[in-house]
Amino acid sequence: MNNETKQEPLLIKAIYALQQSVIENPLPRDDEHVEEAIKILQEAMQLPDIHGIGNDAKTLTPQYIDAFIKFEEFSKSLERVQFHKRDYVMLGKDAWDLAIQQRDEIKRKMSDIKLYLETHAIHCNSGCK
Repeated sequence: MNNETKQEPLLIKAIYALQQSVIENPLPRDDEHVEEAIKILQEAMQLPDIHGIGNDAKTLTPQYIDAFIKFEEFSKSLERVQFHKRDYVMLGKDAWDLAIQQRDEIKRKMSDIKLYLETHAIHCNSGCK
């Protein structure tokens, strides 16, 4: 099994752990799979280091969780916007396909933002080690 195949379920487990427990409860530190997933997430992007002259985990964790919650609210609001081919029909035959491509690109970027916020919240909640 290659490393990439092994990491994907751990990333999913880490994200699931955030969604299910970090927002309401402390991250379960006794789950070795979650701990391993956190390490993978930490290696995937530059994350803050807690030290004497910077912000502490008690400051950063609720800030990232708050940003995550607000981003989720924004995402749900955007999903409620009606998106239909009939709104593009008068703009030409390629307009709808272009609109779909642009919307899909926005969704990919939003997915990146969500992962960024989730990863930082997990990292800070674990003490930013």
